[in-house]
Amino acid sequence: MPGIILRRGVALVLCLILALPFISAQRISQYRTDEMTLLYFGKRYSYLMPHATRTFHNSLRFHKAHWDYSHPGTVIILNDFDDDGHGGAIVMPENMIILGIAPFNYAFSIIPSSERFQWLFSHELTHITLADKPNSRDAFWRSVLLGKVRRDEMYPLSAFWSYRTVPRWYAPRWYHEGIACYLETWMSGGLGRALGSYDEMYFRSIINENQRIYSAVGLETEGSTIDFQVGANAYLYGTRFVTWLSQEYGDQKLKAWYARTDTGKAFYGSRFREVYGISLRDAWNDWRQFEIEFQKENLERIRAFPPTAFHPLQSSLGSVSNVVIDREVDMLYAAVNHPGKTAYLAEMDMKNGKIRRIGPVRSPLLYSVTYLAYDAREKRLFLSEQNNKMRSLVSVSVETGRRKTLIPYSRTGNLVFNQRDAVLWGVRHDNGYASLVKIPPPYNAVVPMFTTEFGRSLLDLSISNDGQMMSASLTGIRGEQAIILFHLDSLEAGIHSFDTVYQLEDNTLTQFSFSLDDRYLIGTSYYTGVSNIWRISLETGAFELLSNDEIGLFMPRQTGPDSLFVLRFTRDGMQPGMIPMRVLDEANAIEYLGNKAVERNPELVGYSLPPLTDISLDSLNVTENAYHPLKELKLQNAFPDISAFKKTLALGYRVHWSDRIGVSRLSLFLGTSAWSTLPDKQKLHAELSASHFFWHFNASLNKTDFYDFFGPFMRSRAGYSMSLGYRRDYARKSPLKSFFAFGLQHYGDLEVLPEFQEISTPVRSFQRAYAEGGASLLRKSLGAIEYEAGWQWQGRASTYLSGEQWYPALVSEQSFGWLVPGIRNTSFWLQNSLGHAFGEGESAFGAFYFGGFRNNYVDWQEPAQYRKYLSFPGAPIDEIKGKTFIKTLGELNLKPIRIREAGTTWFYPTYLRPSFFGMHFAAQPLPDAWYRHIFNAGVQLDLELVLFSYLKTTWSAGYARRFETGRAYGEEWMFSLKLLGN
Repeated sequence: MPGIILRRGVALVLCLILALPFISAQRISQYRTDEMTLLYFGKRYSYLMPHATRTFHNSLRFHKAHWDYSHPGTVIILNDFDDDGHGGAIVMPENMIILGIAPFNYAFSIIPSSERFQWLFSHELTHITLADKPNSRDAFWRSVLLGKVRRDEMYPLSAFWSYRTVPRWYAPRWYHEGIACYLETWMSGGLGRALGSYDEMYFRSIINENQRIYSAVGLETEGSTIDFQVGANAYLYGTRFVTWLSQEYGDQKLKAWYARTDTGKAFYGSRFREVYGISLRDAWNDWRQFEIEFQKENLERIRAFPPTAFHPLQSSLGSVSNVVIDREVDMLYAAVNHPGKTAYLAEMDMKNGKIRRIGPVRSPLLYSVTYLAYDAREKRLFLSEQNNKMRSLVSVSVETGRRKTLIPYSRTGNLVFNQRDAVLWGVRHDNGYASLVKIPPPYNAVVPMFTTEFGRSLLDLSISNDGQMMSASLTGIRGEQAIILFHLDSLEAGIHSFDTVYQLEDNTLTQFSFSLDDRYLIGTSYYTGVSNIWRISLETGAFELLSNDEIGLFMPRQTGPDSLFVLRFTRDGMQPGMIPMRVLDEANAIEYLGNKAVERNPELVGYSLPPLTDISLDSLNVTENAYHPLKELKLQNAFPDISAFKKTLALGYRVHWSDRIGVSRLSLFLGTSAWSTLPDKQKLHAELSASHFFWHFNASLNKTDFYDFFGPFMRSRAGYSMSLGYRRDYARKSPLKSFFAFGLQHYGDLEVLPEFQEISTPVRSFQRAYAEGGASLLRKSLGAIEYEAGWQWQGRASTYLSGEQWYPALVSEQSFGWLVPGIRNTSFWLQNSLGHAFGEGESAFGAFYFGGFRNNYVDWQEPAQYRKYLSFPGAPIDEIKGKTFIKTLGELNLKPIRIREAGTTWFYPTYLRPSFFGMHFAAQPLPDAWYRHIFNAGVQLDLELVLFSYLKTTWSAGYARRFETGRAYGEEWMFSLKLLGN
């Protein structure tokens, strides 16, 4: 009877998987030209297809001509899964761009007010072109391997083949982002980071504070990890270095460095020496010296007129959200995100600068943290959460910190509260548009009031003190910005017009808010190249300068007749303080490094793309239809591989098929270990894996595993197996994530249990079924190497079926972690796991088996394998048997030691991190037996090394000692090398 049930279950699951392709295919549409496949979900943003196609081909034409690039085609995935626009590119196994259609986050005007699709395609197609374009050697390897190979940590030889097919992909992030930001600037007519005021401000702050400009290696090891901008420093440094090369040596030499030619070296550092005649390290040092002198000159320009006095209230706070002030109690409220601390809501006393932590911000944005509004009567804050997906609306009591989610998916930011009628206003990003919306009490519904035309966006809302007017910044598509004014009573009456208060054609107007008397709007602009404070008279339209700062001021809020609260930029983030409010007559403009590049290379002006009207859709051979992943399956690559079976060499070949976006995949490995002394039936090896959306099928014969060469943990298995499973992950409420999975497995001719290498199977053939689920809410501070706080839970129910006998088992794992106060990036975790195996007590199926660090000497899994519930360092693998068990782990992860200047451009260490742990384990080996109580204590040291920028390895060493009453202690040393980390 049990066997019949299992077989019927398999038949049902097979029916579901056969039906799913038809169901799923209806959700994806494709819009194709000869060089582009544009995929989108549903029909809501089908209106964007012509525009996206024109902007893609407009950028592509430039790159094809500029780089002499023969473009094989690119697939583009348009999506509206996030509330802020973004882009990303990859070239393995196919060229692919992922583009979020939402308007940008314009925090601190890092991103220019431009046509975002054109700007993104200019950037992302730079990545595609320079990584995909082959020379004759690359083309040879692509023909031999039948395509481009993507690195897979489970098959380390894939990294070798990947480098052979796309060598220029394996370079540091600053190298890729530097040239993309450089070209996007000139292709957009001067709108981009090469002429960016924010970038100038950042490097000016470093020189002003006598801080370090990182070396090329130091940027990767420390600069992109401990700074409040973390990975974004790759954009800052890369753009700066590339622009300096252009103005120092010329654009043609820069082009020669990046171009892939038959005579040029594959490695970016070696190619640099070929082109420039000096090492990259020496050139980087020359740039650093230039930058010091360049920024000193800019500082002297600014200081030609008296700088505005700044009175700090606190030290630098990292990233800071918009601020709101309760003038009745002289308190300021903001969200803060500083390296080494998880983001939080802060209350700051305006008299003495003292900060009180109100509660966490669980999904901080990099620069603006979150969007904040304040209800002074009810003493509550409104903020957006799930900021990296689809925003929710949350209220927080200032006094108690109690939180309440008001709208799970509001998709609304730029919040502002009207005290007159208690209505919350904001800007909603949905379907590619920015809409002004109101959220009236009880704050459970979003009501659209005004929508901008496509390509423009609203930000920085402010409501007058009398509650009758609302100001906003309106972005343009050619670098322009305007301050506009809505009359709220007219807006409520359905009159969707606004007044333009002031406009700049090629500069910024942001963060404007009403003065105390509602006669002025006070905000920021890079009008002089420096972010200074300006005010606009609502009566006369006069644009008046209120500050002359050396670095940059943001977020002005009037606090008295002659005083302003501001945030001052420092290298470590925003510093709150006060400045006097008075009108200034003069201030000097700064020099831009990008202007020097144009003076040296006037041809850069000609890089500006032609108007989109030059792109005719009729000439592009456009077709539109449904996208069926299974019909799009094609061979992507095939390469020889080595693996291990019982520590014996197995040679074989791996072949991969997939559709263009990886929704449907098929992989096959065929190999042999004919030279081994194993039985003949164990000398042939085969593995087949297939996936379609959330379904996965796997089959193997004498399964191999490369890492079994090194042991001691073995994953290869004699015999055959088949499995069919389903897994669905949910992340729309990120950082709250969850998953659900189930599956059926059949094993035949096995020698040991699938999960336990030291336990022989009672029978050779059996079945297994499982269902599992879990949830987590994990957080980490800026500069962390892994999660440092939060909780997670995972539960699993499974059963073996051997003959007619069932062997069910239940396992639950839960963990909690928090940052240790006062010690940066140091966390402590408690993990508890418990389980019970049902069924016959003496059978090998009816128990769990524990022991060992469970790291191989060379491995692909995460270094901290001791966290897994089946591990117990200090005991041999699978030595401890438990029918019922409870295990508790305490773990202290100390601050990683950053290694700044060691190594070369192609091989360098990044950090060294020690961890200490201790466990208590209670196990009942058989029914009615006494529980064994076992303890251990151990330490593990992890050292990360990077090879060719993208090939990260972690070298780990560990020691643990086991203690048990009445038994001799046991000990275990662990040495492991984790290959190919992310």
